[in-house]
Formats: sequence, structure tokens, C-alpha cells
Amino acid sequence: MSLREIEARGYEGVVGRCMDSSGHMSARTIACVVELTDAAMRVACTATTS
Repeated sequence: MSLREIEARGYEGVVGRCMDSSGHMSARTIACVVELTDAAMRVACTATTS
């Protein structure tokens, strides 16, 4: 699914450092873990406050 498709469905799309395609390799594993955890926590917090 592309970022445009996600946003067209009404969701907020965020391209993280691990997925921005700025280089030939993704970010280090720990950076990806931190980024994914942060995104998951935002979703969880949004779900509990809505």
C-alpha cells in the first residue's frame, strides 16, 4: 500500500527514517525498533483517548 493510498483512506501517513529511501540501506536495527515503538505507542494512545 502506498502512502497516498493510506492518506486517501483518512489515515495519517508518516515516512520514518527507516523507510525514507535516502540511501541504499535502511537505518540501524535499533533506530528502526525505536521508530516502530514510537509509532505503535502513538496509535495506542490515540485509540485509548478517542
